[in-house]
Amino acid sequence: VVYFQFSGFYLTAYMIEDAAKQFFNVSNPTTRNHILGIQAVWTAWFNTVQQLHKAGTLGGVIIDLRGNGGGLQNDGFFITGSLLPEGGSPYSYSRYKRGTGRFDYSTLTLNYLKTMPDDMHESITEPVVVMTNGYSLSMAEITTIIVRSMENGTHIGKRSRGGICSLSTDNSTFTDNY
Repeated sequence: VVYFQFSGFYLTAYMIEDAAKQFFNVSNPTTRNHILGIQAVWTAWFNTVQQLHKAGTLGGVIIDLRGNGGGLQNDGFFITGSLLPEGGSPYSYSRYKRGTGRFDYSTLTLNYLKTMPDDMHESITEPVVVMTNGYSLSMAEITTIIVRSMENGTHIGKRSRGGICSLSTDNSTFTDNY
């Protein structure tokens, strides 16, 4: 069984070079080493899941999101998007502010989780369990919804606070929509 625990969804900032430049001073050697360390941890997790799955010895995947305060929506690609078949998966709705009025929001727009191309991975058929508690928020809740929608997915934990509809000041935040 492969276990992955993390406290926030900020992998995009580490895994994609342009995002890293936006969030960090990547010319600093200490920062660069930290980024490479985060990349190495995710790569080891992903490769272990894939190797065990292909060998037929994967007993399951546990994603521990207890105390995870959420973060970047695009991180879904690196977690559940690396377990699902290619093609994307609808997971929640978003709306953004369109004016200065109290109720000036867009209509709800369906969000899709981008998944890895099938030539990069095999989708997982073994059990996938997500663990949450009352401090699992935002993207942790969305990840829970995605895992629960999987035929092989299970959720263990307490009820979350229910923050699954994203709000933003403009539509540019939702780069993962098709």
